Amino acid sequence: MTFDEAVRPPGSLPAARADVPCENRIQPADLYAEDGMGKLLGFLGMTVGGWIGWAVGARMGLFGAFILGIVGTGVGLYAGRRIASDYF
Repeated sequence: MTFDEAVRPPGSLPAARADVPCENRIQPADLYAEDGMGKLLGFLGMTVGGWIGWAVGARMGLFGAFILGIVGTGVGLYAGRRIASDYF
């Protein structure tokens, strides 16, 4: 066991490997890179999906409206970002 492995907190990631070229590694900026159209359509999808979920869930009561609103928001976010990545 090396000194770096011994002092690294449990669950933390190891240092970058020297044998993997830098251009083949995922850069931290790539994980959060997103265009404006993906954000816009994600927001619109969340709005419409949450509204539809709330309208359907309101027939069951306030708690049903809340839960289905959350589910609808998630589905709308997925659909909006999927449309943005497929068509834009």
